Amino acid sequence: VTFFSRSKQRLWTKGEESGNFLNLLDIKNDCDNDSLLIQVNPVGPTCHTGTDTCWKEENNSSYGFFLTLEDVIAERVANKDTTKSYVASLFSKGINKIAQKV
Repeated sequence: VTFFSRSKQRLWTKGEESGNFLNLLDIKNDCDNDSLLIQVNPVGPTCHTGTDTCWKEENNSSYGFFLTLEDVIAERVANKDTTKSYVASLFSKGINKIAQKV
């Protein structure tokens, strides 16, 4: 994403010095057309201080049910109890078995 920097008085691409680029996903106008919402896929931290965001919070995506499902699968794979977990048994059999169930 490229912005106009008032301090530099020129166009400036986020990441040109740090390597922490913002890969554009979407741009939308707000309801009265005076602001832009820019959705990006960040490569590295987005704030110049090195943090995930400029609002002192982690840059976590929340996908509702999918986030919960991901946590359950990760826990069952980590425990590796193939006698009690169908998910663990699939992972023990390899990617082809997993792909058959997805």
